Amino acid sequence: MALLIVGLIYLAILFAVGRTAEGKGRAPFPWIVLALFLGVLTFIPLLAVGPSREKRLQETREEEAQRIAVQRGAIAPSVGQIRELAELRESGLLTKDEFETKKTELLERL
Repeated sequence: MALLIVGLIYLAILFAVGRTAEGKGRAPFPWIVLALFLGVLTFIPLLAVGPSREKRLQETREEEAQRIAVQRGAIAPSVGQIRELAELRESGLLTKDEFETKKTELLERL
């Protein structure tokens, strides 16, 4: 019974090592083989190595895409606000000078 428990714990360690390696963008198989010999000690070098080059590149691309999305989101409300101001000017609720002043303020925020 004790051998079964030790085996299950060992399998859990192997699984955790594989998942940790995948999370860092590394191939899990070599780390699992290393874990067969070192057991829990495999986590020391695995945690010491950083993410793979591909993983870092993917994270950079995701951050860039998110930054662009935020920028586009910041532009869209300003354009919508300028359109609303134009409608107010056309309806006579804003003078031309008031419209130009507000439009300039919105464009300066960009």
